[in-house]
Amino acid sequence: MFAQLKSQAKALAIFLVTLYLLPLCLLVVVVIVSWHNGIDVGRFTRDPTAVAHVHPFTGALSSFGAMLWAASAAICLFGWAIFRHVEGKARFSQFLFFSGLLTVLFLIDDVFLFHEWIFPRYLGLSEGIVLVIYGVLVLRGIVEHKKCILETDYLILLIALGCFGLSLFIDEFGSRTMGQYVGHWRVIVEDGYKLLGIVGWFGYFSRSCFVAMRAKREQPSHMGVTSAPHLASLVVDSAPRRPVEVRGFQPREMHRIPVPYRVVRALDRWRQRKTGVDFEERRG
Repeated sequence: MFAQLKSQAKALAIFLVTLYLLPLCLLVVVVIVSWHNGIDVGRFTRDPTAVAHVHPFTGALSSFGAMLWAASAAICLFGWAIFRHVEGKARFSQFLFFSGLLTVLFLIDDVFLFHEWIFPRYLGLSEGIVLVIYGVLVLRGIVEHKKCILETDYLILLIALGCFGLSLFIDEFGSRTMGQYVGHWRVIVEDGYKLLGIVGWFGYFSRSCFVAMRAKREQPSHMGVTSAPHLASLVVDSAPRRPVEVRGFQPREMHRIPVPYRVVRALDRWRQRKTGVDFEERRG
């Protein structure tokens, strides 16, 4: 067991360093920022609901949306890692890679409020400008990978983008108007469309990868073999044939003789016991 663990440690050394390097660097950054600014380190490490002393279900829909963003990003990047080695799937793998990075950006923005807080406060970029940049990135991805998208069930993607658009429209232009009629319930409409958009985003990429993997699995091999009997006939017909010397064999060499000859020899011996005639000698 210890020898096996030692061999695994040697084989996984680079992978383990790569895996834990980023989180270790993040922990170091948290310690430095906390010490330099006099901020309690627990504000960086603990759950937000525990720090704010609010109910654990606070922001439940937002947390669920973040989970779906993370799942979508994982599906896209994992699909890219698989399909980039598959012949004929280069464009699809590039599309998944771009979509995975874009999804990671949306995940970070949604969790840390980049377009609402970080960019306006620290970079001087208004929320509208950031949203326009995000829209340009999405349009660029659609234009650049249009052929690949048209080969998928892109209706799901259109529904997701439509939900995102409605959520943004209500947030930017319909807040006051809707607030006059539905009051604080306007939030459920705005955030509800956003959640439906994230669900559609997740559904589109999960289905696209699933369909592509299923199509790859069902593809016939490059030899054109379509059935097991046909494959067996090819193997039998192409097998080298050697003449087998049947006469004069020894019983201990029986396993070296093909099965049909064993059957013929057994029948000869049975008939010889019944009739007293050596059929093998007569056949020779």
